Order: sequence, then structure tokens, then C-alpha cells
Amino acid sequence: MQVRGVMTQATITESAQDSLRSAAERMWRQQTGSLLVTADGRLAGIITERDVLRAVALGADPDRSSADEVMTAPGAGAPPGPDRARRPGLTRGGLEGPRHRVRAD
Repeated sequence: MQVRGVMTQATITESAQDSLRSAAERMWRQQTGSLLVTADGRLAGIITERDVLRAVALGADPDRSSADEVMTAPGAGAPPGPDRARRPGLTRGGLEGPRHRVRAD
């Protein structure tokens, strides 16, 4: 199975300097669990509802903390190659593997 067969297209982007509140509001309005984060017109990472929840639970101010402080950088995306579906993912959190991956062709 190829990644392309199970992934969804991301159409919503967030600026790296936007606040966590702004990211959470956009996810709520669009009924999505993640946003692609851009900086200077390029992919900078992905921020998920879990990233926002974790940051706030650990004391981050949602109005003063920015998306780039809690996002996952592109290095955690699916590696190239035919066996990419079998390779374990890298996460900040540990062994459970990523819930969202960014793939840019």
C-alpha cells in the first residue's frame, strides 16, 4: 500500500508566528485536527490539536505562544522509498509513533 492511498490533502495553513489560540480557532472552524505551518512560503512543520493541548496543559499562554514553538518539523515526515510504510516514525513523545505525517512530493 502506498502512503498516497491513505493520506488526506491538507488545504489549511497556519503562519509560524501565529498564536496557539489562532491555530486552535482555525482547527475548530475548519473541523480538522492539524494545520500545516508555513514560514516564508515554505513548509515549516505541522501543528496538531494534541500539540496545542500539551502546550497549554504544560503552562503555555495560548495568546503569547506561537505555532512554531510547539509544531513538529518536517524531518518527522515519511521517508522516501517503497518501504516507507514499514519504517517506524519519530516523535517527540516516544514510542507510540506519529498520528500525523507531512509528505510533500
